Amino acid sequence: MGRADYYLPGGWNMICQVCGFKYKNTEMKLRWDNVWCCPEDWEIRQPQDFVRGVKDQMAIPYAVPEPPDTFIGYNTNPLGEIVVGTPTIYLNGIVTAAYTIVLPQGVVTFTTPPSLGELVQWTGTWLHNSGLTRVFSSPFTFGVGDGATTVFNIYWAFGTQDGN
Repeated sequence: MGRADYYLPGGWNMICQVCGFKYKNTEMKLRWDNVWCCPEDWEIRQPQDFVRGVKDQMAIPYAVPEPPDTFIGYNTNPLGEIVVGTPTIYLNGIVTAAYTIVLPQGVVTFTTPPSLGELVQWTGTWLHNSGLTRVFSSPFTFGVGDGATTVFNIYWAFGTQDGN
């Protein structure tokens, strides 16, 4: 004999679908998920079940395609940066003639190596592979002598759009 085994006019016994104990029908409640349960097992529905997300507008308002490339003539850019013409070479600010240069790469070979700490500079025109040119009218230092090195490579990279 259990706690629900008594006479109740118009009542009947029911089994809780959660815990399995017997109760009178007047004590049972219908839960939100259509389960008949006792008062101890009855619970409200989780409020987060009713939250709905807001759809984001992912499309951009408008798009402009990149314009096609414009080619002027059939000029081909060099594969790398090159020296244009024959630059003037300086040793400690004095023009020197004791060198040979291989163009277009800009490989300078001195007949006697620059002394230790002697500044090796040049003035000339540079052509970048983007087609931009840069003229150095004041000597540009590209090496410092160590007394043993006779071969120097002149190279320069464009750092910004204006070539500086």
